[in-house]
Amino acid sequence: MPQFEVIAVRHEDGDRSKIIKYRIKDLTSIWASPISDMERFDLLIRLNAGITFGVRENPTDNDLIPVIRENINGHEYIKTIANNIPADNLGNLPEF
Repeated sequence: MPQFEVIAVRHEDGDRSKIIKYRIKDLTSIWASPISDMERFDLLIRLNAGITFGVRENPTDNDLIPVIRENINGHEYIKTIANNIPADNLGNLPEF
């Protein structure tokens, strides 16, 4: 089970293919604040370190879909499925 849930995102200047900031919910009470914002680079570092993140396909879902990183031509993308498309994709999360 993921340790953190991505609950909202901020796209770069309306470009839905690049997410620059993430709103994260701590599911394990590791952090002092249950909800915090995280930059793209920080999320990639944590994914590389094996920390697990997930997203809900629907707000009422109990299960979380794992967040992964995919390297395409030397660029890291954050998504829920490895599909060889050079874009971030975490579904239809709300913008903040």
